[in-house]
Amino acid sequence: MARAILLGAAIAWVGAGVIAVLVALLGASALMAALPPLAIDLDALRGALVAIGGGMVGMAALHAVIVIGLARSSRTRHRAATGAMLLGGLLVALFIGLAAAAWASAAARPELLVLLAAAGAVAALAAAGYGLVVVRLVADRRAGDGS
Repeated sequence: MARAILLGAAIAWVGAGVIAVLVALLGASALMAALPPLAIDLDALRGALVAIGGGMVGMAALHAVIVIGLARSSRTRHRAATGAMLLGGLLVALFIGLAAAAWASAAARPELLVLLAAAGAVAALAAAGYGLVVVRLVADRRAGDGS
């Protein structure tokens, strides 16, 4: 189950990265108009979006390497499982923080309540998914399956 969740997450990270780059290429002007006044210009916003998209694709690659490692021999699986537990724990904390921030912002900005509440729910689901990965891999390790 952990491999399936990580594979799905890799696909989601790639999709998010591609969307960020597409927004940079096609929709940065509309995004800049929707944001409060920024201290950066349009080209800087585009650069930031491309950098974020690249980071997301990098995160997808990390997930893919871990998924491949989990399907390999015992020694490689052990290392990949350790990496997956560390990555999962980090991302649980990240997504819990993002969910809390989204829900706090929703309370402060009633005009964005639906959007921010939904963003918080998605972040909470991501945290739960990564938490499940960690729990499953720790259980496997304790059971002594060689990972």
